[in-house]
Amino acid sequence: MQNLSMTNGFAHHTQQVEQVCTEFKQDVLRQELERLLSIQASRSAKIAVAVLNPEEQILFGVRSATVWLSKQTLVEHLARHPEITLEDYLKIPNMIKRASVWGGHHHRRYLLLWIDKKPYRAAIKADASGAEAWFLSLVISSKQKPPKGAVQLRRLVAQVGDLD
Repeated sequence: MQNLSMTNGFAHHTQQVEQVCTEFKQDVLRQELERLLSIQASRSAKIAVAVLNPEEQILFGVRSATVWLSKQTLVEHLARHPEITLEDYLKIPNMIKRASVWGGHHHRRYLLLWIDKKPYRAAIKADASGAEAWFLSLVISSKQKPPKGAVQLRRLVAQVGDLD
């Protein structure tokens, strides 16, 4: 019985550590997004919004592990989609790890996922050389359908608590 208690204690401790790490990463990403929107940042500025593991690099068709977001894309997107906030952009790493992924035209991948009872749809594009991945768009879309002709490349990756 003591081993079970120790195992449960270790699992709980591991969850706490993962939560602290996630919160730290979100704080760093928030600071980077705010810096990117600042007046001092040039229009061509960019930030890393996620890191791909090797399987995800293959899935997204890129050689680099970094997913980039440019200031130009962020500014234009926030102007066109006032329903999207910086808080929504903090969910990008989680989307990349968990969303169902659909392959589309022009080296684009579309991600579909519900987070906090919101239906998100995002797009990521590989550059022409396949070296880098760029985050293109993030919208709240109740349709939850990929573009016409897209092919599913990965199913939704469930996590504990998804059914709450």
